Amino acid sequence: MSPPQEMRAALLCEYNKPYQLGHKNVPEIEDTELLVKIHAAGFCHSDLQVWHGQFGTKLPMVPSHEPAGTVVRVGAKCEGEWKVGDRVGVLNFKKSCSKCPGCRLAKREYGGLDPRFCDSRVTAGFQHDGAFAEYMVADPVTTVKLPPSLSFEQAAPLMCAGATVWGALEKATGGLKPGDTVAVVGIGGLGHLGVQFSRATGFRTIAVDSRPEGRQLATEVSNPALKPDLVIDSTLPGATKEIFEFTNGEGIAAAVVCTDSLPANEWALSLLRIGGILVLLGLPPEKWRFDASIIVFRELNLRGSYVASRESTERMMSVVGNQSWNSPVKQGDAEELLKEFGVVIDPKDMDDYHMLLAAVHNCAEQLLSLPDHQPVPDLKKYPRENVRLPSDSEQAFGHAWAHKFLIKGDKNGGNLRGKTVCLKDCIAVAGVPQFFGSDAFPAWTPSTDATAVTRVLDAGADIHGTAVCESFCNSTSSFTSSQGTIENPHKEGYSAGGSTSGGAALVAGGVMDLAIGTDQGGSIRVPASLCGCVGLKPTHGLVPYTGVTSGDAIDDHSGPLARTVLDAAACLDAIAGYDGIDDRSLGSGEHCSFQFAKSLEASDNGTSRLCGLKVGILMEGYEQNVVQPKVRDLVLSAAKKFEQLGATVKEVSVPAHLDGPLVWTIQQRIAGSAGVLGQAHGRRGLYLTEFEVARLPWTAENFNKLFPSTKNTVINGLYLSKKFPGVYGKSVNIGRRIRDAYQEAFKKFDILVMPTTPYAAPRHGSHASPRACFEPSIGLTTNTAIFNVTGHPAMSIPVGRTQAVDDPAVLLPVGMQIVGGLWQEKKVLRAGHAWETNFDWRRFVSAGGPNIRSDTTAEQEVQKLDASLDEKALLRDAIAVDKVSVGAR
Repeated sequence: MSPPQEMRAALLCEYNKPYQLGHKNVPEIEDTELLVKIHAAGFCHSDLQVWHGQFGTKLPMVPSHEPAGTVVRVGAKCEGEWKVGDRVGVLNFKKSCSKCPGCRLAKREYGGLDPRFCDSRVTAGFQHDGAFAEYMVADPVTTVKLPPSLSFEQAAPLMCAGATVWGALEKATGGLKPGDTVAVVGIGGLGHLGVQFSRATGFRTIAVDSRPEGRQLATEVSNPALKPDLVIDSTLPGATKEIFEFTNGEGIAAAVVCTDSLPANEWALSLLRIGGILVLLGLPPEKWRFDASIIVFRELNLRGSYVASRESTERMMSVVGNQSWNSPVKQGDAEELLKEFGVVIDPKDMDDYHMLLAAVHNCAEQLLSLPDHQPVPDLKKYPRENVRLPSDSEQAFGHAWAHKFLIKGDKNGGNLRGKTVCLKDCIAVAGVPQFFGSDAFPAWTPSTDATAVTRVLDAGADIHGTAVCESFCNSTSSFTSSQGTIENPHKEGYSAGGSTSGGAALVAGGVMDLAIGTDQGGSIRVPASLCGCVGLKPTHGLVPYTGVTSGDAIDDHSGPLARTVLDAAACLDAIAGYDGIDDRSLGSGEHCSFQFAKSLEASDNGTSRLCGLKVGILMEGYEQNVVQPKVRDLVLSAAKKFEQLGATVKEVSVPAHLDGPLVWTIQQRIAGSAGVLGQAHGRRGLYLTEFEVARLPWTAENFNKLFPSTKNTVINGLYLSKKFPGVYGKSVNIGRRIRDAYQEAFKKFDILVMPTTPYAAPRHGSHASPRACFEPSIGLTTNTAIFNVTGHPAMSIPVGRTQAVDDPAVLLPVGMQIVGGLWQEKKVLRAGHAWETNFDWRRFVSAGGPNIRSDTTAEQEVQKLDASLDEKALLRDAIAVDKVSVGAR
C-alpha cells in the first residue's frame, strides 16, 4: 500500500510553546534515501533544548530524533540492501557531502561515510524535520535493522540514548578483556542502559549514583544477568574504599560518566587503575577540572564520545537481540491506564499513543538522570553531633524524642542566642533520619536542611533533636505515632494533642525553650492548648515551608511553640520571611524585617497597654455543642480580662465560621490523599524527592501499617475524587467566602477570641478498632481547622485549667485562641503578651458552673507546677552534661 500524500505531524511552531498537531505533505525521497513509517519516536533532553531554541532551529519544524518504524519506500540506488517492510531504527545524522575533511577522513580510516562528522550534515529533529510525524526520510548510511525480538517502543530510545552510551562503552572497553571492571557513573536515561550493555558484553560492572532513585533504577531490569555486580552510593564516606576493595586494590579499568556533574567526573577519574580510560558524555556549563598529576602518573586516558556510527549501532542491536532486554513501555500499557477511567480509544490510534507514551517514558528517565537541585546545608558551620536514637534515660513524657543530636547555633547569632530548640519530625535536617510518625516505610534521611532549621541556627539557638510527631502528621491525638505515645506533661495517661505532640510536651514540660512545629488543621495550636503552652500558626506563607514534609500546600503552616508569647515572637522573627524558594511565601516580606519581639518589648506596661485594641468574642466559637461548658466559661472569663488592660471587648457573630469544619474536611481528604499517594503537585518550591523515593510505591503491607487516620484520609480522598468531581474546587471557593467574612469582621475588630479546643486533654485512645482510635479527638479542631483554610494568623495561649472529664482531681490546661487579620501577627502577639504578663493562667480553675476560682488551693498547685518545671530544667541540663561526658570518654 503506497503512502498517502499528506501526513499528521507534531510541529514546533514557536519556542517554549506546546507542539501543534498539523498536517504536512509526505516527503519525497531521492534515489539514495528511504521513506520510513514511524511507529515509535522518543523525546530526550536534546529535544527539550530544541524546544527552548538553543540550536537556532528554523521554525516550524518536526521534532524528535529517536525513530523506529518500517520502510515503506526504497530509493532506486538502495534496493539491493533494503526492502519495503524492513523494521528499522534511524540515527539522526544524514546526507554526508563526501568532500569535507570529516568525510575524507571517514572514507580513509573507515572505508565509508559517517555523517556525524560531515560539515554540512543534516540533523533530523535539530535543524531539519524529525520523527514526530507519520513518515520521515532516512539515510541508509545511518539506518539499522531491528532484531525481531525488539519492539518499536523499545528500539526508539536506543537510537539516541542507547547509541550514545553504547558508543561510549565501546570506546571505553576496546582494549579490555571480559571480566575487567567497568563503572557506569550516573544512572538515568543513559546510565541504566550502559549498565545492561556492560554486563551483556562480559564486564564486571559497578553502577554509581548519589541518588536513591538512580541506584534503584540500576537494579530494575527484567533479566537478572544484566544487573550490576555492585551498586555504589557515591555520597558515602566509604564509597572509594569499597570500589578499590572490589577491584583488589587496583581500581577500575574504565568508566563511562553519564552526567555533567564536575565532582562526579573528577571522582571517577580518581578510581581508574593505571592505564585506565575515562569516557565523557556530559556537557557541563563550566570548564572541566581534572587533576593533571593523576592523569600523568597513572597514564590515564580521557576521551569524549559522540553518539555512535551505524556499524557500532548494529553491534548494539546484535547484543540487544540476544538478550532478554528490559522493556520500558509494553504494548497494552496505555490501554491498562485508560481502563482505570473506563475509557476506550479507537484501536487504530493506539500505536500513536504507545509511541507518545514511550516518548514521555524516555523523557522521565532523562529527567531522573539529571542532578537534583536542593539547598546545600552548611555542615562545616553547623555540624551534627552525636545523632542517635534516644535512650530510655533521655526520653521524656513517654516518647517525645524521635532523634537526639546537637547542632550548635551561631555563637554570634541574634535574638535566639542561648535558646534550646527541638524540631517536629517532619522538618528536614540533613543527615538525621526522619520517621514522620510511621513505620510504614523505613526512616528516610534528608540531604538538605529546612529553611527554618538554618534560620534558628543563624539566630543563635541550639537544636537538640527532633520531636515525635503523629502518624503522617495526621492526628490531633498523641498515641498514633509508631515511635510511641507522648504523655501530657500535666498528667500521664492524657493526650498531649497532635500532631506536634512531642514538641508541645517538651516545651510545656520545661525540657526545651522552643519547638518548631507544623499546622494543617490545628497541629500547633491543639497540642499547645492541651499541654499549656503558646502555639502560633502564622499567616499562610509568612514562614517558608521549604524542607518540611507537606500535607496539603493550601493548609501547610509552620510556626513556633514556646512557654511565653515573647519567646514565640522572637522565634517568629528568626524564621519568618520569603526564602526565595517556597512560593507559599511570596509577598510575605523580607527575612529579619518584622521585629515582632521588639514591638512587644516596646509596648506599654500596666492596665492601659491594650488601649484602643478591639476584641471580638466570636460567638460561633463558643456555642457549638462540642464545646464543654467549663471550657466555654473559662475562655469567656479570660476574654473579658482584656477590658482590664484597656481594650474594648464585644461579642461578634460570623455565621460562616460554622461551615469551617465542612470545608476543611473536604480539602484535607482530597489533597491529603494525593499527598500520601505521592501525587502532590502545582507548587514552585522544594520537593523532598528522597522522601518520595523512600515511601513509594505503596504496597498492601506498607499501607496496612498506617494508622487508621491516615488510611481514612486516603480512602475518603479517593472516594470523594471519584464520586464528587469538582467538590474540591468548590471547597476552595467557599473557603475564600469564609475568609472574606472574617476580613469583614476584622474591619471592626483587631482580634477574635474563642476556645482553641472545645475540651481539655482526653485520655489516650484505644487501638482496638479504627473507631476507637478516632473517638478521643472528635471535634478537637472545630475552631482551629478553618483558619488553615483561610490562612489567618491564630495563636493559642493557656488561660486556665479545668477538671478532666473522667477524674475531677486532675486539672488540665485550657487554651484561648487569638485570631488576627491576614498579616496582623503583631496584634495577635500584642494581645497574648499583655494577657500572659498580667495574669497567671495557672491560677484560674474552672470546676463547673459560671465561677472561675483563683484561690489558695490553686496557688498551692501552681507552686507544685513551678517546682516540676524546675525539675525538668535540671533534667535537661543533666542530659546535656551526660552527653558531654559520654563524648569525652
